[in-house]
Amino acid sequence: MKIRTKLSMQFACIVASILILFSISIYYSSVTYRKIEFKGRLFEKAQSVGKLLNTDEIINDDILKNIAKKTVPLYNADIIIFNDSNYQVLNTTDSLKFFNISNRLLDEIKLNKELYFDHQDKEFYGKYLSKNSTKHILIVSAEDIYGHSKIKNLLNILIIGFILSVLLTSFIAWIYAGLALKPISDVVSQVDNITINNLYSRVKEGNGKDEIAYLAVTFNKMLERLEGAFKMQRSFVSNASHELRTPLTSISGEIEVTLLKERKTDEYEKVLISILEEIKNLGKLSNGLLELAQASLDISSIKKQALRIDELIWQVRTDIIKHKKEYTINLDFGENLDDEKKLTIDGNEQLIKSAFFNLMDNGCKFSDNNQIDIKIAYHNKILKIDFKDQGMGISKEDLNYISEPFYRGYNAKVIDGHGIGLPLVYKIVKIHDCQILIDSEVNKGTTISLSFPVTN
Repeated sequence: MKIRTKLSMQFACIVASILILFSISIYYSSVTYRKIEFKGRLFEKAQSVGKLLNTDEIINDDILKNIAKKTVPLYNADIIIFNDSNYQVLNTTDSLKFFNISNRLLDEIKLNKELYFDHQDKEFYGKYLSKNSTKHILIVSAEDIYGHSKIKNLLNILIIGFILSVLLTSFIAWIYAGLALKPISDVVSQVDNITINNLYSRVKEGNGKDEIAYLAVTFNKMLERLEGAFKMQRSFVSNASHELRTPLTSISGEIEVTLLKERKTDEYEKVLISILEEIKNLGKLSNGLLELAQASLDISSIKKQALRIDELIWQVRTDIIKHKKEYTINLDFGENLDDEKKLTIDGNEQLIKSAFFNLMDNGCKFSDNNQIDIKIAYHNKILKIDFKDQGMGISKEDLNYISEPFYRGYNAKVIDGHGIGLPLVYKIVKIHDCQILIDSEVNKGTTISLSFPVTN
């Protein structure tokens, strides 16, 4: 069921419920008022007859009929009088038309002094009159044809009014729901026209104040992320294929040239050593791509735990120097790092190690003296780590693009690499709510600062 239809039905049901309650209350109030009003008229009629009975004048049926006609006007009014022994003494109507009044009913009137009841179309008011030794039971009856006619007419009006009101409400609700949902329909129509080929398109944000505008803004932000992801994916696939194709082509070419003729053992050895280096480069590239893919996963799927930063840095430093003895990695721990809680963060060990490895390796690789200085400091629950080298530096223009995979600065292309390290670091620190700042100057060096929130 469409939202417009659902809203219209819900609104119509709510209004119908209110109208039913309103109509029932009006009908009930009117019926109650009619009974009270007609009971008052019967009471006035009984009062008139009662005053006459309290006099010493002789009353017969003819006089009583005259009183029934000339006093308070009532349709088909009748009066009947019983003595204290429940014996009928006066009657203005034919007993065949008057229902049989039982002794139990007369005794109830004497007990309660008065009683109001109805039978078929007539309503009755009975009153017990007592003066000195004379006691009578007076019963007045009549038909309220006008009152019942008004009630019936009111009921018809309420039923017809209810039906027309519900129909009119349903129509208005349908129109109103359509107008209210039009902005959503417009958003849906615009979204439906956005495909992978025009991700640059954006949804109109309307007045920018209501929930629909907020929905459009949120969707536009999602489109921006998708557009960026698709651009990065295209760039990633293009660059990755290029980076993979180059060493494969080199390996294939070397093998083909070597196989053209027989060669000496030392020549084969040189070719194999060259191929081995290319394979190692392929291995590094593959590992970098895998790590980059892992860092691009949903943050919620990455397991984190409490980690000691100093221990991780020592482990990475040991691994790097073990394989590249020409590298120098100096560590400087701040004076206030006497508590291990100040060195503990919440993170993923593999990813943090990968980030540290890339920063240390890049710092040494791009420095003329193959040296990097690492300084660790703690302040206000923030653990700051500075990676400082004295290398070739990064230009201001290149700083805007170094977070993109496979991008390499103009002065870095003379050194082997794939442009994966820093983009990987950016993704890892983002996962760990860490801030990264880069201060670099060409031919003077680069300082990369990581600020981790401490878990204590």
